Amino acid sequence: MTNFNIKAPNLSIEKSLIEKINNLNKPKGSLGRLEEIALQIGLIQQTLSPSLHHPCHLLFGGDHGIERENVSVSPRDVTWQQMINFTQGGGGVNLFCRQHGFKLRLIDMGVDHDLTAYPAIINHKSRMERRISSIILPWMMSNSSVRCI
Repeated sequence: MTNFNIKAPNLSIEKSLIEKINNLNKPKGSLGRLEEIALQIGLIQQTLSPSLHHPCHLLFGGDHGIERENVSVSPRDVTWQQMINFTQGGGGVNLFCRQHGFKLRLIDMGVDHDLTAYPAIINHKSRMERRISSIILPWMMSNSSVRCI
């Protein structure tokens, strides 16, 4: 197991970072969570001009069974079809990753389909969940789900 020595950032520049973010050419708070992330990265990097080096977007795909209770707009087959579509650059996430220079990594955490023919999809199936959703929630809350991540 890897041990990390992560220290809390020095908060001395926090006020200046917030001021810079709030005074960008946009309504205050209009970028929502993105503004929080920019603040966090600025504090971690200890700079008023944070930047990302080799950014990567991790997309975890899996089926959970909730669609079997008729509460999902999409059938189960859409999951594996979308994963394949992402390998071909056809999803919205592909567009955003290309536009912003992010590497896209696709991880199969339990898609109910064999995707091993697609080398761009990292096979990390932990457990094929085929039961109804009332059984899924306890599993998701268990250590099994934590180990998957």
